Amino acid sequence: MIAFGFIATVLFGVLAWRDLKTTLLFLVAAAPIYLWRFDVLGIPTTMLEVWVWIFFAAWVIRSLKEKPWRLARCTPSAFLSLRLPITVILAAGILSLFIAPDFFAALGILKAYFVEPLILFVALVSILKRDDLPRLLAALAGSVLVLSLGGLAQTFTGLGIPAPWDIEGRITSVFAYPNALGLFVAPIISALLVFGRKPRAFFVWAIAFGINAIVAAETEAALVAIPASLVLVAFLSQKKSLRTGVLAIGVAFLLAVLLSSSIKDKVTLRDWSGEVRRSQWSETWIMLTDEPVQFIFGAGLSGYPRAIEPYHKDTRFEIFQYPHNIFLNIWVELGLLGLLGFLLLAYTLAKIVWRHRQDRFVLAGTAALLTMFVHGLVDVPYFKNDLAILTWSFVAVIILATHKPETV
Repeated sequence: MIAFGFIATVLFGVLAWRDLKTTLLFLVAAAPIYLWRFDVLGIPTTMLEVWVWIFFAAWVIRSLKEKPWRLARCTPSAFLSLRLPITVILAAGILSLFIAPDFFAALGILKAYFVEPLILFVALVSILKRDDLPRLLAALAGSVLVLSLGGLAQTFTGLGIPAPWDIEGRITSVFAYPNALGLFVAPIISALLVFGRKPRAFFVWAIAFGINAIVAAETEAALVAIPASLVLVAFLSQKKSLRTGVLAIGVAFLLAVLLSSSIKDKVTLRDWSGEVRRSQWSETWIMLTDEPVQFIFGAGLSGYPRAIEPYHKDTRFEIFQYPHNIFLNIWVELGLLGLLGFLLLAYTLAKIVWRHRQDRFVLAGTAALLTMFVHGLVDVPYFKNDLAILTWSFVAVIILATHKPETV
């Protein structure tokens, strides 16, 4: 395994040096490779992190060698509108290092969930251009196909499903739990459904297998998030043909989903997981409002499990890493400053989307982010290596569709 990882890394490095654009597309699509974990000189890391830094080194060296001024310019037009929310988010992350009970664990979270995804975001808007967006969506569609086929193999063989999901027969593909599969696949499916252009046949296969994987994983929140985001995008779109097509798909999908009694119970939080969520949210709210410091600064990066322990009264449920609500997740990790940063990001993107709501790429990126938001009302759509990269990749789609950055 070590030898294979070494060979794969060497090949990745060669590809990065020869073709930055293709390497970047591959790296975004291969984000789930963060699951490959190991130690380097006693320091825990992942294959994804190693590849990100190899790519970054190749990018910097090539830029300095070929056109040194480009790093200094760094496509200012692409960041002009987002520089404030990004600065606030990073500032909140750095501040949360000193709030967190474990500084080094928090430093790892800051690196994996903010620094590295933002490096790839900068790379995407600097190296790619609008014409490359179909290739980016195709790369993500390829990732959905690979993950879905892995899940399909689990469906037929029952092999490779970790406990306790093997008892329920819920597939996980390469992930450790079913919802991780839905969280990654669902936003990409939404984007592909809205984009609907070439390579259309490839996208259709990715959508079909991806939806099958979500159903087999029994990730009901994803099945609700996809059509909900499509309906919202349909009302947003200025193009009648796109609005009609997407709205028809979204409404049909939503009706089919809501006909399932189990999903209706999920939406109304009347099932077991809904009871867990209500308990989590109640305890988290009590924790945040108990002390002014926690209310303002949260628990620090990776500090929630320890902070919630004194407030955890319902022992039927375990203590989770996050409260499983997008607003509470950000609040406990980054405090009110981080919550402000993400709200500023959402507001800024909303203004950009509104001005360019006739653009199919913009709507595709919006559909993906809306899917993550809707799913995030009951889950954790950002605080994971692959999901953080996916979030900033779709932000990059919107930026690239509305700006003309210089290429490296």
